[in-house]
Amino acid sequence: MGWFEAHCERFGFYLDGNYVDLDFEPRFDRGISKGLSSQLSVMEYGAMYRLFGPAASERIARWDEKPRSNTIELYAGGRTIWLDNQVEFRGIGSASASKSLTSPVIGGRFTVQFSPKWFVLVDGNGGGFGVDNIDFAGSVLGLVGYRTTLFGVPASIEAGYKALRLDVSKRIIETDVTLSGPFLGLTGYWSKSRQVGQVLMPDSAGLRNNWRSHPCASFCPSGPCFGRSLFSWV
Repeated sequence: MGWFEAHCERFGFYLDGNYVDLDFEPRFDRGISKGLSSQLSVMEYGAMYRLFGPAASERIARWDEKPRSNTIELYAGGRTIWLDNQVEFRGIGSASASKSLTSPVIGGRFTVQFSPKWFVLVDGNGGGFGVDNIDFAGSVLGLVGYRTTLFGVPASIEAGYKALRLDVSKRIIETDVTLSGPFLGLTGYWSKSRQVGQVLMPDSAGLRNNWRSHPCASFCPSGPCFGRSLFSWV
């Protein structure tokens, strides 16, 4: 699974991707079916708002200090599910069906800072609401993290547990499954100030210095942007 998010003060955007490849063998060797193969991809995306706690840029600027308070964030967006099933029959051949489904999702998370280094994060969301035949789709995640630096870049190492529940009643493709398991994660953090480079621009008076603004400056004129990426292994 992989996670990416970008913040501008208290507003943010996130992407969360998960992929699972499952193979099922028949209970009886002499049955007509030789097995079922299923591939499931889930992509979540949306906007988030930090309801309580320091702004994201402040957290990066004071990386080695304990935050003044814990954080609470709310988010809303969409969840797209790609499901592909293939079944193989003895002496007959195979059959397959695939479909992509999209439904809304709402959720929240909170982070508790125990020290400048250690923290706990809990994230939960739910969605579906019958949209696109998705009766329910939701996930719960909990992790313990340790803040550090890698090659001079702020980073954190996490260990946690995630559960994903899907209940889809689409015709031909019907899924009622819960996937869960532990994971290890490595997160990198970075920030960009409003002025990120100096270039020479010609004008009628010759050459002059001109500061080029970071693209985020037009969206977030009051301060720096903040980015985060997470790569985990289950």
